[in-house]
Amino acid sequence: HTTNDQVLGLLPSAERPRLVLPLTPPTVAAAAVRHSSVGSGRGGRLARSALAAGMRLGVAQPLVRARTRVAFDGSPLVELLRDAVGDDVAAVSVRMGAARPNSKPVLQVMAADGAVLAYAKVGWNELTRQLVADEARALATIDGGRGVVRAPRLLGIDTIDGLRIGVFSQVMHATTVTGDAADRPLTTALRTITTLGGGRSSAPLHASSFVAALRARVDGLMVTAERTSATAVLERLAQRRVTIDLGFSHGDFTPWNAAVHRDAVHVWDWERARDGVPVGFDALHWHLQVALHREHRSVAGAVQAAIRRGSGWLAALKVDPGVVPLLTRLHLLDLVVRYLQTPVPDRPAAVDLWCRDALGYLGQEQALP
Repeated sequence: HTTNDQVLGLLPSAERPRLVLPLTPPTVAAAAVRHSSVGSGRGGRLARSALAAGMRLGVAQPLVRARTRVAFDGSPLVELLRDAVGDDVAAVSVRMGAARPNSKPVLQVMAADGAVLAYAKVGWNELTRQLVADEARALATIDGGRGVVRAPRLLGIDTIDGLRIGVFSQVMHATTVTGDAADRPLTTALRTITTLGGGRSSAPLHASSFVAALRARVDGLMVTAERTSATAVLERLAQRRVTIDLGFSHGDFTPWNAAVHRDAVHVWDWERARDGVPVGFDALHWHLQVALHREHRSVAGAVQAAIRRGSGWLAALKVDPGVVPLLTRLHLLDLVVRYLQTPVPDRPAAVDLWCRDALGYLGQEQALP
């Protein structure tokens, strides 16, 4: 033990830590809890506020039984963070998400008074190391955003003991995206995002760079029944002689990755961002994910909900209504391939089941109009 050691608490337990935080000074411990995502819904928010108040008063720390002691000053991680953010770095807390292959520990980098200086993501396996690198590359291109879109800035990236660590400026999470008041800035944000790369262009679907890239991803999957089904679906969809518009895409544009503040839209988690994607994918993705994860709809029900609810955004993006059903199915296939690219040992059985359901829907439905 040295004078540079910090005592960290593990909540709720050492076996299932969701938040790892410094227990002193109280202001830092309180800030770590206040800015964490531990607890959801109204009850979770109230519990988080109560715990933060207890940490600030110093009465909650004795209740934290699971603890560990780590060296802080001079550690390679802290040196990386100080190189990226500055010498004010005095403490770090860690948020742990659900145990999924694409989940990454998120570090909250704080000053001595608890002020949040930056965030860092840690890639720990092949998939997450690549995602951290991809997000860093996208944010370096976006450079803080454009127009109404605000994005984190890349502050630094390095590899320590096989862990890929990307350091990003903080983002605004304060405002929940709801209601008609958010619709206009979100519409503007969608239009802006399509222009963040090389600009908007048109191409015949069958000869587009998107189909070529998707075909290469499908060909790179392990030889399974799912790959055979994905190949058949792709070739059937790609036969359509239509022209599509391509542009930049966030790749995971959802209510939990965006916040509207005044007239600006703060958007984070750019790890799936790429150029050359059909315009309209982000709009469809938003509504598809809400239907799947918040409303627990079937694949068919979620697709129909995405088409219906996304019609206004798609019109604003000048997407031809005649190609919307095709785009929705292409997006669904793109999502399936994304999940299937996760290494099998790391892929939850529920993901495989959902992919089979989605491929079954895509394979069995009637020919597109």
